[in-house]
Amino acid sequence: MWKDFLYFTKNERIGTLVLIGLIAAAMIVRMVIIPYIESKNTAQPLPPEYAKQVAALAKNMEGSNHQLKKFNPCQSDSSDFSKLGIKEKDIKYLIDLRHQTGNDETYIELFIEWASENDPELLPYIKIEE
Repeated sequence: MWKDFLYFTKNERIGTLVLIGLIAAAMIVRMVIIPYIESKNTAQPLPPEYAKQVAALAKNMEGSNHQLKKFNPCQSDSSDFSKLGIKEKDIKYLIDLRHQTGNDETYIELFIEWASENDPELLPYIKIEE
């Protein structure tokens, strides 16, 4: 009686083997080919020195017409900052910072700290008058 449940015709056996083969092929594709493709698509992070160069190039390619020249951050206004290529929100922050500090030495220290984090190109052009 239990043999009646385990008896399959030749076509049913072939169909079962084809189904098992398709499932095995799908598992092999999933386990072998997909990780290979994903490993090719993962981008490696740039080293820090290259990241700074790429950021500088991207900034130059934006079509901005800023000129780097010697400037005193304590005497510069918003038009001077915009000519240097500083963004509007950063200009507002820097001017507010200058009004809040009230002390030129403190403002220059904070400006140099801001420039080193956000726009290191400006550092050689800062002119500090004694």
